[in-house]
Amino acid sequence: MVSETHGIGATEQTQNHILEAAGILFEQYGYRKTTIEEIAQEAKIGKGTVYLYFKSKEEIGMAWLATLHSHIYEELEQIAKSDISPDKKIYEMLLKRIDLRFEVFTRHRRSMDEALSTLKELCRVRREDFHRREAALIADVIRDGIEKGEMIASDPDVVGGSMVLATNALLPYSMSPQQLGDYGTVMTRADNLVSLLVQAIVMRKGINS
Repeated sequence: MVSETHGIGATEQTQNHILEAAGILFEQYGYRKTTIEEIAQEAKIGKGTVYLYFKSKEEIGMAWLATLHSHIYEELEQIAKSDISPDKKIYEMLLKRIDLRFEVFTRHRRSMDEALSTLKELCRVRREDFHRREAALIADVIRDGIEKGEMIASDPDVVGGSMVLATNALLPYSMSPQQLGDYGTVMTRADNLVSLLVQAIVMRKGINS
């Protein structure tokens, strides 16, 4: 049984355990049918302990979705910190933000469909926060490219935001069920779009020289 005492690292550990248990149940029974009591049972802790960390099932649902995004952001951050050139970083980051979401959406299709539907307004606000973080990360890479004389952009923040906005059209929750079923076609379109976006800011010989 998971310890219900609070100590160094215990709070985060218990929160993560609750979210893991919630994710399992969301997949098995769907978000709507899952109860706080069932989450507590799955996590092998008392129901009251769950409420010490989360005020409601909605809060658990939002935290669970945030955890899924944090994994995506960490992958993008790794690319941003890699040794490849700025243009390749942006290409890989934009493509990866689409690919990883398809991977997550496919793995958690039922639970995400219900959670996104039930928590629609909350998800919209949180999703915008996620996208802003990704845009800021891309903008930092663009700044690095400008400093190295490899890119041109009057406002990296605006360009980063525009790149995220453009590729949002190919994210799973922006597509119809029919489109979602054709992953290969989606990623081909993504590759074409991302290539155009990157080419638009890459410094070429003869430009502004």
